[in-house]
Amino acid sequence: PLGLSEEVLQHQKIDNSIPKPVVIFSSNPERGLIWLVDLWIKHIREEIPNAELHIFSGYKTYGGKNKSRMVNILNKIKNFNDNSIKLFEPIPKKELFKKLLQSRAMLYMGDPGETFCLSIAEAQALGVPCVVKPIGCLAERVKDKVTGIVAKSDKEFYNGAIDILKNDKLWLVYKNNSIKLQRNYEWETIAKKYVKLINA
Repeated sequence: PLGLSEEVLQHQKIDNSIPKPVVIFSSNPERGLIWLVDLWIKHIREEIPNAELHIFSGYKTYGGKNKSRMVNILNKIKNFNDNSIKLFEPIPKKELFKKLLQSRAMLYMGDPGETFCLSIAEAQALGVPCVVKPIGCLAERVKDKVTGIVAKSDKEFYNGAIDILKNDKLWLVYKNNSIKLQRNYEWETIAKKYVKLINA
């Protein structure tokens, strides 16, 4: 695994107040964002009309790589003209962590090429329940029905998201479990594990 930054782990006193039904997405738009927006419009928003999907995503995070593809995806989402979906430019990590602390959940399909997924690890360390698919490394990042949902189907995915957005008690359980179980990725601890492997 990778280590997490001090900027994430310094958030020791995390507010227990129940946030508004705001969901965050902060990964590459090519990694299932159109799929997520489709589920959002057809199922999640229909069930929770006041829910919002906040997307912090764009080509600038990736040094301009695949710029045209990412822009096309984001433009397609803009053309839906859905007031529950808010598009934002990528922001510095420190500011993103503040947005995560104000959000109710992170939703992400995943990508087969990911071997760690820092965005999900950071969200979990901040106490944000996550709903993911068992793609790539995501089943290792989220503890199913403990810190969030690892959904085997689209239906499990959107139902899991709806439960977290509507059920305050369930949200609080996942949130507290995330803080308790998902903050053990200090770089010093990870470095010791690597040293142990090298010396084995």
